[in-house]
Amino acid sequence: ITGSGNIDELRLHPSTAQMTTYTYDNLLRLIAECSVNSTITYYDYDSFNRLLDIRDQFGNMRKVFEYNYGELSR
Repeated sequence: ITGSGNIDELRLHPSTAQMTTYTYDNLLRLIAECSVNSTITYYDYDSFNRLLDIRDQFGNMRKVFEYNYGELSR
């Protein structure tokens, strides 16, 4: 590899291998996943560490979660 600049993520593996990369925050919550076909999925949590939403690499919401406890809600 030649050139200059910053590398954010480098995935090296044999051409016939399939690899998924997971990223966790300091609370050990899954915050990102890079799939075999290099698409990224992001996970967002609330202050109670509950999963709020799942977004694709373009920021589009793929799934949204809502928690209701009696009259309390998100």
